[in-house]
Amino acid sequence: MQKEIICTVCPRGCHITVTGNEKELQSLEGYGCKRGVDYATAEFISPVRILTTTVKIDGNDSDLLPVRSNKPISKAKILDCMEIIKNT
Repeated sequence: MQKEIICTVCPRGCHITVTGNEKELQSLEGYGCKRGVDYATAEFISPVRILTTTVKIDGNDSDLLPVRSNKPISKAKILDCMEIIKNT
């Protein structure tokens, strides 16, 4: 599998091409620094995101409270987390 990842660690925004499977990398091309290698590796093998959303305030249907996760969540679990938040 091959994937192009745009690095967001520094202002350069390198377009890094990663080749491999879900458990190991075969090649990385286009990175400009060591931080880009680390970012692309993590993004390819196990991408994570900060979850930012809103929650309805109990007793008031029109007011929403902005919330966000205190640490990155696996991208594969975002929808599960949103379902829990929806039922809160």
